[in-house]
Amino acid sequence: MIARLQREMKRKWVYIRPDEAVISGRRIYCVVFGNLDGTPSVPLLLDICQTGENVNNVNAAQAVAEGLRVLWPQLVLYDNFRLPLTDQASYMLREGENLKRGLFPELLPVACIRHPLSRVCEEVRALYQRIDLLVTNFKNILNRSPRRVTLFEQIAGCKLVSFPVATRWGAWIKFCVFICQNLERIRDFAERIIDDDCSSTGHVMR
Repeated sequence: MIARLQREMKRKWVYIRPDEAVISGRRIYCVVFGNLDGTPSVPLLLDICQTGENVNNVNAAQAVAEGLRVLWPQLVLYDNFRLPLTDQASYMLREGENLKRGLFPELLPVACIRHPLSRVCEEVRALYQRIDLLVTNFKNILNRSPRRVTLFEQIAGCKLVSFPVATRWGAWIKFCVFICQNLERIRDFAERIIDDDCSSTGHVMR
């Protein structure tokens, strides 16, 4: 696979999408890349670096450089790396600046807008605590209860969307939209299970 990518990407412009993750207690830094030739492409994992400390702008830039050496082992095509797509973390922004000032003069650092939008969503969640309580209780009613999920889908006439997860950007807002669109059906569902032994049911009814 690496050999094929090296042949295919030999003279193409590329973008890099670095990101930090914690898997099984290990902190890793992933370098994903794709081509910039104007055709749709699936981003591919280029390199993984394990870090024993929090990633900063220096070792993040080093990880990107090492990843490019996997793609271009003989000679890094400095002019062909055109775009690092990062989130809004301060060290990520400094990483792009360091790479541009250093080995990659043609670089155009781009920060993903999803990160600040996610922060806006979190602020909305903090301001509307009663709505957040409704979401939490509705999740508690259905979580780990296939019988209730089936009953709700029968009453609502639609599939239940995924429950919100704190680390999944926009999940809470999407779930709120789902509740808003099906509020009367949710009330009908809560009335059907009012006798169930679930303290959250009363909160949904209110």
